[in-house]
Amino acid sequence: MGKRLHLALRIATLFLVFSGYLALASVYRYGLAFLFFPAVFLPAMPLGEWLEKKFKLFRIARRIVALLWLVFIPFSLQLYGLMDAVIFLVIFIQFYLMTGLKSSRVYYEIFLMAFFLLLAAVVQSPEPLIAIAFFLFAVSSVWAFSLVKMYHEQMSSPPSPLIELYRKGAKKSRPQPGGRLDFGFVVNMILLSCLALAITIVSFLFTPRVEAGWMGRQDPRFAFTGLSETVRITGGTSVYESASVMMHVRLPGESDRENAQLGGMYWRITTLNRFFENEWSRRGLQANYEPGVEKSLSRQRIFAKAAGGRDIARKHVRGRKRVQQQIFMGDVPDQGVPALDKPLSVSVEDSGTRALIAWEGGDDFTISLQTAGPRRLQYQANSEITIIDPERLREAKPYYDYMDSRDYKMLTAQDLQPETLAKVREITRDAPTLYDKIRALESWLSSGEFVYTLNLPALPEEHGIDAFLLDIKSGHCEFYATALALMIRSLDVPARVVSGYRGGEYSSADDAWIIRASMSHLWVEALFPEVGWIRFDPSPQPVDDMAAFNRMRMAWSLYVLRAKMFWFQEVVGFQGGLRLDNLPWPWKKKGNLKDHPAGTPEKKESATEQTAKDYTETTPWIFIAVPVLFLLLIVMLIRQSRKQKEPFPLSPDQQQAREAWRRFLKKGKGTGIQVENHTPAEVLHQLKEKVTVDYAAAEAFARHYEAARFGKQPCNRTLRQQVAAIFRRKQPRS
Repeated sequence: MGKRLHLALRIATLFLVFSGYLALASVYRYGLAFLFFPAVFLPAMPLGEWLEKKFKLFRIARRIVALLWLVFIPFSLQLYGLMDAVIFLVIFIQFYLMTGLKSSRVYYEIFLMAFFLLLAAVVQSPEPLIAIAFFLFAVSSVWAFSLVKMYHEQMSSPPSPLIELYRKGAKKSRPQPGGRLDFGFVVNMILLSCLALAITIVSFLFTPRVEAGWMGRQDPRFAFTGLSETVRITGGTSVYESASVMMHVRLPGESDRENAQLGGMYWRITTLNRFFENEWSRRGLQANYEPGVEKSLSRQRIFAKAAGGRDIARKHVRGRKRVQQQIFMGDVPDQGVPALDKPLSVSVEDSGTRALIAWEGGDDFTISLQTAGPRRLQYQANSEITIIDPERLREAKPYYDYMDSRDYKMLTAQDLQPETLAKVREITRDAPTLYDKIRALESWLSSGEFVYTLNLPALPEEHGIDAFLLDIKSGHCEFYATALALMIRSLDVPARVVSGYRGGEYSSADDAWIIRASMSHLWVEALFPEVGWIRFDPSPQPVDDMAAFNRMRMAWSLYVLRAKMFWFQEVVGFQGGLRLDNLPWPWKKKGNLKDHPAGTPEKKESATEQTAKDYTETTPWIFIAVPVLFLLLIVMLIRQSRKQKEPFPLSPDQQQAREAWRRFLKKGKGTGIQVENHTPAEVLHQLKEKVTVDYAAAEAFARHYEAARFGKQPCNRTLRQQVAAIFRRKQPRS
């Protein structure tokens, strides 16, 4: 059994160690190369134990290597930086421990090193692959810590003869040999592993985008694709594309959904109107300046209060294509709710969401989300796609007298240098119309004279875009969009940048478009009088990286989103005929969603909206009861697993002898002697001093019990009755 226990402990240790390196492999800058270390540890672990046991020279060599690494630590800080130096130190310590003889303390230290590796991966914005590492770490740690405890007990307590023990309050007693890999142990470990997996899965479901810096620390030299409240144009970083799935979009109204492009698929979130000191920020406008659209969107009624809400927020503008979208997002950005340009209406589809969706103030088609709890959302959006008519745009005259002076000044502000302005005049010299001038600028930025890269060069603190346009000529979408917007503004034309996502990949299995974090994008809108805001995008399409690891990351992130959708749709937002929340519970509350946006008028709610509100305000007792019942089931299974057969079956005579001995111990304890963990000889020695005990009868009883208990003779049927006679004596012995 000792060999089996040691083998199981080694296997659990290797899986625990492997989970730490798998977590490091999920960090973009490390990759799968870090899996080389556990591949080396696998043969080195038993080999190192054998070498240290057999050869003294090997033990000396290990200590010399440890001293050399200690000397190397200051140099590693200079060569690799603090984070990488600490990681390599942890790897060395773990390798040193695994290639030698191991006590239980050494195993605990190996486990601690694996946890440090997992922690080092979490604080460096890992990719979705870290979810597998978390699951493996949770399960393997349960087995590893339990097995090392058994290993410690076995090594510290050598085998001893089987003795009878008195257990307080126990109705039955049986031999309890320790350190057994029996059926009960396996059942308990499987249940604990399932519980660890469940806790890990729940933490992922309720922690949005754990792969994007779960604990908040990131290396300032690196950045990841995503959205932010502001955009600062500085450069000097390397941008890594995250494969995380952000949106799952179905297009029910499109006949050829796989090939639908819908104006290039620009998923609008918000606009950034103000540019100051190399930074874009959001500032509201006095009007939306879109012909045919209400003068003030923010004063219109709410999009959707809860499930079933289908309010049309504004009227459809003739000449624009209407597109319906059914969208699920595992984490709605704080900046707004994405939809194709330009949104008409949005309604929440699932009944498990307490959400308020409305126009954001500022009249720029931004949709805000107010919700209690996680920002997961399933919603239906209707949008307008502007069909560009070049001839109509060429007829537009650059007269903006109808605009608010504050808005016009903000939307045309730029600080380009004279050299850059001269370049703009040179490019647009032969363009006869405003539309042609902007297209000329867009074409120049998209030409081979510029390079699209995610390794961003550093820009000067002042006039960085001038340096980009005239000298550097390499960057990503933020550089290109900023450059085009400022050059358009130099023509006294209002322009702004828009943040969101561009493109998508079609999944035939889901019949849906998948939008990832790597598709986050920045583009430009220019205002044409009597036409509205027209989109321009000078950034070239990035090259898709279809390496094996990238494909694996993309597939895994899609599986994670599918799991969140299943939980959100089938559990939280179940729409079946019988639901616990629809029963007349006494604690069921009713209430209204408060905190309406400024300027939103109150209106009478329909019966559908009221029912949905009742559901969203219900105390979710079911989500408390289900985990409690699950834990009770686990406890019952554990108790049942302990009621297994005797490891050493007893004959009827042996069982009767044992029951008689238990009764004897119970009577003896009443006289004030200690019986726990004492042999029969030790119990008799204490009874010898008791004047109320017939010692001769007790001694004869013990001899008969031992003979019957270990199969030397049959058990006397009156053995249990003899106990009463032994302790019945009241007078002192002569």
